[in-house]
Amino acid sequence: MAEWKQNDWGLWVPEGSWESGPRTTSINDFRSLFKKLKSEKKYLLAKPGRKTVRGPEEAPKALKWSDLEFTKLKAHVLGRAEESVKVLVGVAFLRSLDWVPRDPEVGYRGAQYQRGRGSRGLYGADHRFPCDPTINSWSIPHYSNRSNSRALAEALKEPLRKTDLLPKPFNYADELFEFAGGKEAVVEPIRFVLHDQKPGVPPNAVLLRHAILNMLLPGFEQAHRDALAAAEADEVGIDLLNPDAIEQMNQASLSTLTNMDISRPSEHMALVRDALWYSAQLAATEGEPVGASGSAIMEYAKQLEIKSKQS
Repeated sequence: MAEWKQNDWGLWVPEGSWESGPRTTSINDFRSLFKKLKSEKKYLLAKPGRKTVRGPEEAPKALKWSDLEFTKLKAHVLGRAEESVKVLVGVAFLRSLDWVPRDPEVGYRGAQYQRGRGSRGLYGADHRFPCDPTINSWSIPHYSNRSNSRALAEALKEPLRKTDLLPKPFNYADELFEFAGGKEAVVEPIRFVLHDQKPGVPPNAVLLRHAILNMLLPGFEQAHRDALAAAEADEVGIDLLNPDAIEQMNQASLSTLTNMDISRPSEHMALVRDALWYSAQLAATEGEPVGASGSAIMEYAKQLEIKSKQS
């Protein structure tokens, strides 16, 4: 049975942190705990379990060298920007309905929703959005329960669920990005949107564009650069202005990994540094996401409104 402690409010919580706490607790664990401690407390905070649904493709069981092309990494990084727009529009939509408070406690935890699984030692299922943002300790899709709409809940989960199957060294580079500030970058933009979005009116596209383009995406770019610095990437030495740059990176990566075991990506830091450097360049040079235009924001908000009225 998991180890528990009583917090300042009298609730029984896991001894470990949210990130490294015990496995998801069963009702039998709860009953055993109440019986053992003879406790009348009825509420416990258990570590949440990741909710995985079937993805559009399965991770290959063997490494395919062609899949190491940086085009997949590009789709992942640029896809993160697009999904980030949807996350913030979703937050503004909930606030416009007055379903979330103006100045709540905003935080994050490890990603909770996932589409598809990776394969052991070869491919990781990399989340595009770096974490699961929380508002007063609840995930964003939780607030759809005001409408009892499964369609809205699924729509709010989707940008948090989007994943890409990437080789383990790329997956490791993504983890470095997340822990170098990628997760923290989501907090202030969400606070800003919740504070400034007025209830009773549609999501404010100007407000959202500011949060996306001037807060969230620059935060992601800085996290890439901080991760790059931590990985000592200043020796990569490849110039994106060179038309042959991507091919050079591919060839260098393939020669590095040929006949090597990539199940321990930290042992292949040359490729990890390439991935971080390329991601940082993309974040800095690719411009604004397609979904961040004023018309695209309002169209997505309208879709959420329609789904909120569906069962």
